[in-house]
Amino acid sequence: MTITITKIERQKKHAKRCSLFAGDEFIAGISEDTLLAFNLHAGKSISEDDLQQILENEKRVAVREHAWRFLSRREHSSKELRDKLCLRNHDRDLVDQVIADLVDKKYLDDDRYARQIILDHINLKYSGPLLIKSKLLQKGIPMPHIEDLLTALYPEAKRLANCRHLAAKKLGSLQRLDNATKRNRLATYLAQKGYTWEISGPVITGLIKGDEDEIE
Repeated sequence: MTITITKIERQKKHAKRCSLFAGDEFIAGISEDTLLAFNLHAGKSISEDDLQQILENEKRVAVREHAWRFLSRREHSSKELRDKLCLRNHDRDLVDQVIADLVDKKYLDDDRYARQIILDHINLKYSGPLLIKSKLLQKGIPMPHIEDLLTALYPEAKRLANCRHLAAKKLGSLQRLDNATKRNRLATYLAQKGYTWEISGPVITGLIKGDEDEIE
């Protein structure tokens, strides 16, 4: 069966979308991208197969537009963006196609994303390595890559400095407590911030000893 497009009207509520008509019968609503991709115009005849391809392309355009909306707000990992798009009930295969295209064009880059997350946690939140690993694993970054990036971007001296910064700040709110309670509170707090006892233990001991020396 052949369908002849007799009229193309721009939609009033969606300026970048058009409605296709065959006579008085509405055929489909399409984006400008689809209109141009299929060279659609009044007087053009299309087959049923052509129409299915047009509609399939529209689904792909919808996925891509949703992806751009998410990416315009902030950077995402591939997994994070894929999960959000699938939650919008987009077809999984189309989502994978769009994700692959965005990765190929460098609009999605898991390495770049992971580096930015790590640097933000180091410089703005003073987070420990364990917390950073947890955050990145949730975003779909593989553990070996996380380990490599942490080794490159988060040297031991910086980890200790950040741990001490958080501990010293927290200690200020614990001054009325005895030293044993201070130790426990600090250990729990620093563990929540992603620091192992190997890092936080000496920091806590040094700070509390410093407090004792000042009192003496």
